[in-house]
Amino acid sequence: MPKQIIKTVFLTLIFSLLLANCLPKKQNAGGVTNDTDENNNLTETAEDSLNNNDNRFSVNLKSDPSLSTFKMVSAGEYHVIAIKTDGTLWAWGYNCSGQLGDGTTKDRISPVRIDKGNDWAFVSVGNLHSVALKTDNSLWVWGKGSRGQIGDGTKEDRLSPVRIGTDNDWTFISAGENYTIAIKTDGTMWGWGSNYYFELGTDTGTNSVYIPIRIGSDNDWRFVSTGFGSSLAIKADGSLWTWGEIAGGNGRTPINTIAKITPERVKGTEYDWVSAAVSGFNYLAIKKDGTLWAWGHYFNRHDPEQIGIYADWLSVSISRDNTMAIKKDGSLWAWGSLGYYDYAAGGEVARPFLEYDKDDFIRLWGNTTWSYISASTWHAFAIMTDGSLWTWGKNEEGYLGDGTKEDHYTPVQIGAK
Repeated sequence: MPKQIIKTVFLTLIFSLLLANCLPKKQNAGGVTNDTDENNNLTETAEDSLNNNDNRFSVNLKSDPSLSTFKMVSAGEYHVIAIKTDGTLWAWGYNCSGQLGDGTTKDRISPVRIDKGNDWAFVSVGNLHSVALKTDNSLWVWGKGSRGQIGDGTKEDRLSPVRIGTDNDWTFISAGENYTIAIKTDGTMWGWGSNYYFELGTDTGTNSVYIPIRIGSDNDWRFVSTGFGSSLAIKADGSLWTWGEIAGGNGRTPINTIAKITPERVKGTEYDWVSAAVSGFNYLAIKKDGTLWAWGHYFNRHDPEQIGIYADWLSVSISRDNTMAIKKDGSLWAWGSLGYYDYAAGGEVARPFLEYDKDDFIRLWGNTTWSYISASTWHAFAIMTDGSLWTWGKNEEGYLGDGTKEDHYTPVQIGAK
């Protein structure tokens, strides 16, 4: 068996054992139903979902103006961090390593305020750690620290936000499974945390890095998205780059991967990429002309190929087999699990995939308009253009933040009064 395959399988087992005492014990989830064809594929089309008033996904939502408004949200598999329009920082969900940042390890089923400041600007959630920027471009991290996720030089968990360094020139952050990549205002890119899969874009000679280190010598990085063990980044010239344990060929087998130690340009000559998202070995990216492209295991593609014919996509978010995207008109669309899993054959089975190479996706929640999305494996969060925050999906551990542990098949509005 090739050494790379042995390494991947071994490390995946180790990761699972390390997290076993921290993560929730059950992952069963409720689901929704749709008609399926003889091949068990969802038959709902984009046009059908938009015009079919009997489809539960076409229901219109009405915001409660007495609830708080939000400007961004970042959903992990087990916890969520959000920033209100007043600049305050809020969290809820699972909290075994202090990833909520409220000074405790107590789980929260409703939003709890983090810190007393109202100058939070950007947040990104990893598996068991969280990263945020303030309006002064300072960098703050909290949660699990055993693999260097905090970046303060220690292996300690941090139950409240701690500032990393004294620099005030951080401009973009993305928290991966157990690592973080960040970009400074001068266009340099930095990383810290786990480097088992070379997810930091360099061979450090160690499996973990405990302080931010510079990735390469380029100073024209503009955007980055992180996943389990691989990352996507866009330079100022619009070129698209990737590194880490990336999908290495057609097929869906997770161990069918190739290690890229340093950033390598994604195949093609295009200089028109504007946004990207990665989860596991699955990748999505949007071009300047509004077209959406995909590749990786779930998409069964080695190189980027366009999804459908539309050229009006604005943003996209992916977590495993759950993909959501917003069009320029503010409409919200989805492929894959839609944030749910079904009970089937007495166990947990993912919903059938929609066909990514067709316009076979579903419009969510009627004619409502949206400005921000964050997809998680078990649930999803989205912000309307009026600032209201909505969520739906699995809620066994209180991930949704609505004060209950009940699953929701249609969105509920979140926000402390």
